[in-house]
Amino acid sequence: MIRAAYWAMVDLIDHQVGRLLDYLEDTGQRKDTLILFHSDHGENLGDHGMYLKGPYFYENNVHVPLIISWPGKIPEGRRSRALVELTDLAPTLCEAAGIAPYEGFQGKSFWKLLTGEAELHSHRSSVYSEYYNSNINHRNPLAFATMVSDGRYKLVKVHKQEGEEGCCGELYDLEEQPLEQVNHYEDPKLLNIRIRLLETMCDRMAQTCDPLPVRKSCW
Repeated sequence: MIRAAYWAMVDLIDHQVGRLLDYLEDTGQRKDTLILFHSDHGENLGDHGMYLKGPYFYENNVHVPLIISWPGKIPEGRRSRALVELTDLAPTLCEAAGIAPYEGFQGKSFWKLLTGEAELHSHRSSVYSEYYNSNINHRNPLAFATMVSDGRYKLVKVHKQEGEEGCCGELYDLEEQPLEQVNHYEDPKLLNIRIRLLETMCDRMAQTCDPLPVRKSCW
């Protein structure tokens, strides 16, 4: 029943987006309009025995739709494997509009990827997600978790409170196990990959530091 209700909501959105596109066509504005369709996060619809959302980073939660169209500006019918984050959308739209990006942006424009001026399948070397005490229902313990993925391997670190013990990590090979049902976090054969991704995670966490105010002095 929950799956059926979800697909009904998808049908509703499809219908309403179709109405907008029809209006743009009918009024002659389609070629002057950039369409960007995306989602902030996915849902668990029984996947991994869970429903709705939470402090999880399975593909059904983080691998969300991103469709961009602008007739005459963006070549049609292409599909990219590039790693893109939602923080990249704002600087991309700024570049598309020909305006300077805000100094506080932390994303990276992929406009040239869209227009064919850059490699279609290359943008970032990793994608990063975090869930830090974001839901009032998670009280004991509080939920703090971070994820990083290089496109093939995904590492999740559930951050323990001081004094807690036990394994608090996940490592998945998305090529061999796309359903993420085998956790390789403690697998000695993938120790080097785990270390590499933990280092990448540390770097990405540091890069979330607010870049403002911009340093203007020489000291």
